[in-house]
Amino acid sequence: MNGAARGPDRQRVRRHVLLGGAGAAAAAMAPAALQAALKAGPAPSSCAPWPAWQRFAARFVSPDGRVIDPASARAHTVSEGQAYALFFALVAGDRSAFERLLRWTEDNLAQGDLVLRLPAWQWGRRDDGSWGVLDGNPAADADLWMAYALGEAGRLWGERRYAVLSALLLQRILREETADLPGLGPCLLPGANGFVREQGWRLNPSYAPPFLLRWAALHDADARWDAVRASALRVVAQSAPHGFVPDWALWRRSAGPQAGGGARRGSI
Repeated sequence: MNGAARGPDRQRVRRHVLLGGAGAAAAAMAPAALQAALKAGPAPSSCAPWPAWQRFAARFVSPDGRVIDPASARAHTVSEGQAYALFFALVAGDRSAFERLLRWTEDNLAQGDLVLRLPAWQWGRRDDGSWGVLDGNPAADADLWMAYALGEAGRLWGERRYAVLSALLLQRILREETADLPGLGPCLLPGANGFVREQGWRLNPSYAPPFLLRWAALHDADARWDAVRASALRVVAQSAPHGFVPDWALWRRSAGPQAGGGARRGSI
């Protein structure tokens, strides 16, 4: 696709990035025309410029690949921001930005090695004025999005290193950020530590998008991904008796989910 490509063509390529990794299950549900687009659509590197990404990168991403929250007192970075930016860079076909974001994430949130550890959740200015990790606990939603972006980048750009990192992240998520909950089975926790309570487990329904869990099940042979996706769907349904999914829910050891703190609130 050249720089004069029309909007619908550009959107077709972006749908290719979003859906192509869902594999045979997604393709089987798509119309014939969409199936053809998923198979034959050009790689995102051939996309025309994406102004929304360019504005975002110019405003929030440092030259070395850090997504900065300028409104925070500590000018902090969170792993979710890095993961979303990796996805946006992939959709935009901006491979150089993708590599900078990945390098900064690995060097600063994963102590130099994403193979050995999940990225820390928060990085920024410390009380003594130095810079570094503020909260070393990983965030499961960021880790899932990062694994997805890396896996799709490996597929679309033919880069084996990205695909290997994705596979290792998926396995580490299963090992460190899931638990077998009574009456629910294998479930994604919001992070590796701090979400087990005396009365049960604190969960965040938004941390487990079903399409990401489906993608993980299709790209990792571990059968637990199917179980994790099934439990995530149950948590969404059972924590929202009034139709609004809460930010936080408590899976009680004896009686299933309850909206966090008893509040029937969510956010958008």
